[in-house]
Amino acid sequence: MLDDNLDEKVQMAELRGQFKTMIGSPMAFGMVDTNKDGGIDMQEFEAVMPMMRQRGGQQPPAGAKPPMGR
Repeated sequence: MLDDNLDEKVQMAELRGQFKTMIGSPMAFGMVDTNKDGGIDMQEFEAVMPMMRQRGGQQPPAGAKPPMGR
């Protein structure tokens, strides 16, 4: 789970692993954070996952939970 403060959004400081590699720069994070509230919510996360899978060449493990822990 990436949502350390449990606000149902992932802020840039909470990014780790592959997520940090892919969207850890301010420019990339800003592109994913489409409503510009400073965090990536579930809707924004789901919208970017196809691109992350394509770039990373990996599918998340079966049964993997989204970073918000839902």
